[in-house]
Amino acid sequence: MIKNILFDFAGVIMNLNLERDTKSLLAVGLPDWKGCMADAELRNVLLQYLNGLMTWNDFVPAIKPFCKEDVTEEKLYDAMNDVLDDVPPSRVDWILSLKRKYKVYLLSNISKESWKICKERFEASGHTLEECFDEVFLSYEMQLAKPDDSIYKAVEKATGLVPIETLYYDDTAENIEAGERLGYRCISVIMNQLEHSRKCIPTIKHGKIDALDIHYNIYIHEDGRITGSTLNSSFSIAKSYEDYLRMDVDCLEQMIAQKEQEGAKNMYDLYGSSMGR
Repeated sequence: MIKNILFDFAGVIMNLNLERDTKSLLAVGLPDWKGCMADAELRNVLLQYLNGLMTWNDFVPAIKPFCKEDVTEEKLYDAMNDVLDDVPPSRVDWILSLKRKYKVYLLSNISKESWKICKERFEASGHTLEECFDEVFLSYEMQLAKPDDSIYKAVEKATGLVPIETLYYDDTAENIEAGERLGYRCISVIMNQLEHSRKCIPTIKHGKIDALDIHYNIYIHEDGRITGSTLNSSFSIAKSYEDYLRMDVDCLEQMIAQKEQEGAKNMYDLYGSSMGR
């Protein structure tokens, strides 16, 4: 039974603008993001800062040798933050709806400077972080970063959450792998496409998709059909995976609840009160 939802922030709740990011990185003399990650020394400096494990004052002299000679701190600031885009209000509304049913937490690798921007843009939706999340965990405050096990363990200790009872949304493969290893119900989000990951895990094993409530089964068939099963009944959900992704979450849950009730009634009609032994 799922009791908790754990969200990453950038690329999951907040959209990222890679085109603008590339322009800003090139403007200060750095390669694009892929090129930055390909250089081991540059990668280490960037990730230490972007994950909040290095202060801005330490970062500036560490990154300047990789940049143009005349680069200013203002341009460096833009290069580190121009990737941050908007937070769609529909996502905030969905998170609020989840909070009525589950404990909802945020866990983000982020710098102090970037978080200030993220917080302002999130709250431009008209809702505060406190309204949407039971607790917020930030790498720069914790001085821990994903995918290290220690940051997940710290969240578990602070909240009491149990990994197997927790859906974990993230758009970074290493973080998903860490979560799976620790027992979380992981949902790998395609960057900026949380809406397509709301109901199911894109990684399909043996034809089975885990869904938001783990007490029922949803299957994808070779011909693309999506079906569900509860107790002794099987039923059609959608003609294709694409149609399934477009379904409203509440409508899907109502369908499942109705089928469960029908299945329970059929079982009672078949076996009578002996089911209560």
